[in-house]
Amino acid sequence: MRGPEVSFRLNTLLDFFYLLASRDPRGFEGVGRLLERLPECPADVAPELFAWKDIEDYPDLVRAAGTESQGNEAWRCLAQILRDSEPLYQEFLVGWRKELEPAARHALERWREDFCSRQPLDCIQRLLRKPYPYEALTIYSAPLNPTMSYSPGHGEIFCGSRNRADGSLAVNAGIALFIGHEVCHILLEESAPPFSNHPRFAQLMRRWQQEYPTLECPWSGIPEECCHVVMNRVAADTGEMAAAEMRKMMPAGPWADCPLYDVLQRRWHDFQENACRWPTINEFLIDCAFECLSMGEPSERADNNGLHRRNPSSEV
Repeated sequence: MRGPEVSFRLNTLLDFFYLLASRDPRGFEGVGRLLERLPECPADVAPELFAWKDIEDYPDLVRAAGTESQGNEAWRCLAQILRDSEPLYQEFLVGWRKELEPAARHALERWREDFCSRQPLDCIQRLLRKPYPYEALTIYSAPLNPTMSYSPGHGEIFCGSRNRADGSLAVNAGIALFIGHEVCHILLEESAPPFSNHPRFAQLMRRWQQEYPTLECPWSGIPEECCHVVMNRVAADTGEMAAAEMRKMMPAGPWADCPLYDVLQRRWHDFQENACRWPTINEFLIDCAFECLSMGEPSERADNNGLHRRNPSSEV
């Protein structure tokens, strides 16, 4: 079967939007000096909400915000902010080209090479037993993106950068880790059937909120733990990362002490060997999440971080 058309892109408008939304110039003087003059961005808008492949110049960006603004005051405000900020964007371009563009282009070149040699998209579809749902995949190097992210419904993923000690930029992740995490999100929710449509999903959410009440947003946190595991597995299976390095990739945060990540890792071989029991990653993730709930009391470390569970019920 023919795969999606894959493209690797830079987009100065995308980085300008990240600066406007995050107020984080990542320590770069040329873009950072604009902060005092940039208007505040409404909190409930984000760069990932646009289809960036269709935005090629500043008027396109303003039109896109205007389209989103129908009946939405925050987006209407943003559209006006963008109209007023066009002169600042022209100044931003000067700093971007000097400070950010070289590292961003280098990331794209490395990703292109590794994508061809490691074939991470083929790997993730095979591992998760789900097809990529779009005709295209657009991969953006976006230096001012503070993390990695994806654009729901558009087949676009974004990877930011981190600052080295010498002040230069280093890309946040290699292509297999990046693809593994963000495309996992796409396959879970946008490749049929969606994870949230699983017959046991609502039951799982009720149980999780009852027994781990301090872990917020299980509907996003549970898939996020799966994406951490999958990105490790894709990177290991494509030779980008040694399998022994997997645990080091876990981020800090309120879910770091949750045992779901470890359950998924421990059962991964079973999932790969039993397509009849688990036709796709959806069924496997549901079973592992219920297994996590049925385990004994959490570790002392988890208790100290407030992840107190109530007595597990017999409902499965």
